Amino acid sequence: MIANPEVFLDFTMNHHHQGSHHTDPAAQTDVLPTLSHDEIEPCARELWAQQGCPENRDEAIWLEAESRLQAARRGATRKLPPVGSVQ
Repeated sequence: MIANPEVFLDFTMNHHHQGSHHTDPAAQTDVLPTLSHDEIEPCARELWAQQGCPENRDEAIWLEAESRLQAARRGATRKLPPVGSVQ
């Protein structure tokens, strides 16, 4: 349960963009679709709650959630070597 839902509502409303623009495209080796606000928000909400619902950390928590989701996507899109190619 969210300790102070009003604070978190302000947090999520401040991140109302249609996708994240915080990542450096030059640093990405795989081209992945941009994450939407609706994808990032649940993860950010969970991290915020796990960290004790801190104030003034919304940007850092949002970026951490975005980073975790991008890492999960990269892991899910990696191709396995063809069967029989590893000796």
